[in-house]
Amino acid sequence: MPQFTINRQHAEPVGASAELVYDVLTDYNTYGEWMPLIAKGHLMAREGDLAIVEFDLTSGAHFTVEGIHTRNRMVLTRPIAGDCPFTKMQWDIQPEDSGKSRVSLAVRLRPNVKMLPSAFGWCKGSVRAFTAHLSAYSADVSVSGPDGEKLLEVMETEDGLVCWMNGKKYVMKESQ
Repeated sequence: MPQFTINRQHAEPVGASAELVYDVLTDYNTYGEWMPLIAKGHLMAREGDLAIVEFDLTSGAHFTVEGIHTRNRMVLTRPIAGDCPFTKMQWDIQPEDSGKSRVSLAVRLRPNVKMLPSAFGWCKGSVRAFTAHLSAYSADVSVSGPDGEKLLEVMETEDGLVCWMNGKKYVMKESQ
């Protein structure tokens, strides 16, 4: 009996350059820090635009993928061994004005019965988790509320690290 697949796609703007997005997406060893269901990633080999990576899922499953990269534009992974929940995962990176980018994830999932309820939200959750992880690499951080209002903004200035929280400015300086 053929197994069915679910195709999901989600895209969001990110406040980082295409170069930074690409660097973080090809740092497979950090996937366990941010990607849902991934407990650990281990880069086994890399040659040019190709990589071999092992992943452990939080469920205990283990699989190996090949990564195919197009610098600053695309990161594609396909399973080559093990119990992998997807048959294809492709991140596309589109540079935008002022050093920002748009990132999209297209996934062809091969869900089992236990995974089916979470399969539909996994793609969107992965992009959101990546966006949150990416903010750790930025000098400026901001958190917006559900209506788009800025709740928290942290930036580095000549005065030091500045934090705006609930409309008040706080300048953080090194203590003596």
